[in-house]
This record gives sequence, C-alpha cells and structure tokens, in this order.
Amino acid sequence: MGWLFFGDALDPSVRLRLAVPLLNFERHSPIIPGVAYALFGLVVVVMGTSNAVNLTDGLDGLAIGPVIACTFTYMLLSYAAGQTLAGFNIAHYLGMAHVRGAGELTVFCGAIVGASIGFLWYNTHPAQVFMGDVGALALGGAIGFVALATKTELSLPVIAGVFVVEFSLTSSRLAITKPPRAHLLDGAYSPSL
Repeated sequence: MGWLFFGDALDPSVRLRLAVPLLNFERHSPIIPGVAYALFGLVVVVMGTSNAVNLTDGLDGLAIGPVIACTFTYMLLSYAAGQTLAGFNIAHYLGMAHVRGAGELTVFCGAIVGASIGFLWYNTHPAQVFMGDVGALALGGAIGFVALATKTELSLPVIAGVFVVEFSLTSSRLAITKPPRAHLLDGAYSPSL
C-alpha cells in the first residue's frame, strides 16, 4: 500500500486525488492528505472488501459468482484507465483518471476471472474444491487493490453491491443470528451430531 500511495506507482498529479463516480476526474476530484487517503484505502477499501467477500462466501460458498462479475468489470476499467490507443486516451474520453500502467492489471483481473471459472467447475455438486477463508480473503483483497490502483474506489460499492449488501446484513445480525442466506441450508438437510 505504501508503494501505491507514497512510491512512484501513481503519477503525482493523480496519486492523492479521489475519483468521484459520474463526475469528470479532471474537474471534480478532491485532494486528500496522504496519510488519510492511505488509511482510507487500506482499512475501508482493501480490508472492507476482503471481509465482505469472506462473509459472502460463508457456509454455502456463493462468493465466486459475484467475484467473477466484479473482477470482469475491473478488467474493463483497468484497461480503460491505462491504455492509449493510437493517440486516443480512453480514460480522458470517459472522464476517468488516467493511471499509467493500469492496463497491466487487465491481465491480473483476467487471470482471476479464468481461475474463478475453473474453480466453479470443481465446486459443483459434489464439490471437490472449497474456497475457504484464505481464498475469499485473497480475492477480496485483490478486488480492493485493483479498485485503488485504478482510482475507482468510490465506484466499488456499486460494482461490488452484492458484497456490500451481504456485509451490511451479516454485520447487523452478527451477534444475533446466522448469515442471511444460511437459512436456505436448513431446509436442505439437518446435520445430526
């Protein structure tokens, strides 16, 4: 995270500016102090996304579908944020932040999409592979990092809406009951101890 905010990964004119969705980045992007922006990026974006994906995965392992959708969306956004085709800057045309080198994240997101589709093949009934906490936390952290690296962190709640809804429902019921979708498993079988 330090490399992203305090190193030379992002252009200094883009590094500490917050990209507000649906507004032109060049005209409407507030500047945030470096430490506050790094804490926001680390705690809210990366850790929040990571835990939201983990809570969505829960007992039934349904996080991989929304992960595919989010990562495919970020694959398109990272290509748009980082590529210039024949002198045509896609990011400036769309009003996004142009992030030098963000086009390389397209390959990273494509690899996650492909691996997730491969995971689905072996996770169908009877499941041979399970994601678990390690996979869910890593995929959530990857989505959060790509959101920060492409300067689309405020668009993340819209792109990852399933995770936001699941996180809010689960965290509001955390001490009271089980996760929202776990009641579906009650009708399928009743485990006996």
